[in-house]
Amino acid sequence: MTQNTSPLRALLNVEASASVPKLSNAQMLDASENSAIRDIWLLPPDNPKLHAGRKVAVVATDGVEEIELNTVLHYFRSRGAQVDLIAPKSPPTRTSSDSKFPPCVKRTS
Repeated sequence: MTQNTSPLRALLNVEASASVPKLSNAQMLDASENSAIRDIWLLPPDNPKLHAGRKVAVVATDGVEEIELNTVLHYFRSRGAQVDLIAPKSPPTRTSSDSKFPPCVKRTS
């Protein structure tokens, strides 16, 4: 990843403003059992070029949790990989919990 992003900015970039009460990403990351996920977001990668030049496909379907999806995408992108999200359909622009999903590119066969 070539741009320098503060850990707080990285988290805020994926944090959705809820229209209904929900557990925020920040609250989820604060739970002790999620320390590995928190480290991915808040600590700089040991080797930011670990996956440089690699193409990674993340496959997701209905029911994927926002924090889980965005953490996997962030992990690989922050270590230099080109990451594509593959899903059977594009996520809606707004979800019932007002989740924020990464941008999608529609491709046809």
